[in-house]
Amino acid sequence: MNCMNCGSANDTTDFLANGEKMILCVNCRYDLASGKLKLPFKTMGRPSLGITKKVSLTLPEKMWEHVDHKANGNRSDYLRSLVDRDMSEENKWTNQSCLGYTIAAATQLGFSPEQIELLIGAMYDQLDTLTVTEAREIHNKFQH
Repeated sequence: MNCMNCGSANDTTDFLANGEKMILCVNCRYDLASGKLKLPFKTMGRPSLGITKKVSLTLPEKMWEHVDHKANGNRSDYLRSLVDRDMSEENKWTNQSCLGYTIAAATQLGFSPEQIELLIGAMYDQLDTLTVTEAREIHNKFQH
């Protein structure tokens, strides 16, 4: 149970105040009892997105420049979006998804099952041989 004022889970308890259920941590209960916190109160800022854990991240300067450029002033939001994207099945690029696209395209173009088998065999060879960077370079050269 988290404090509805500060979000802490430190010795939280629930109680009724002015007919409303309140959940406060020990520090906010102390502030309420000492008059530093007044009822009714509204939590300042946006609602909590989850559990806060402090981390220290060491990156080369070039990577920090990239993070800061992409983060647009909000590193937490940017890093949260990277983790969310990493957890999403929709964004996972796998050899199987690449082969699925290839089969769909070959079918759309009217390739025979035998031609598709040959194409998929060649694709497996290339997936095992080329790095992602090499494949991207081949694609970029083909586009120009």
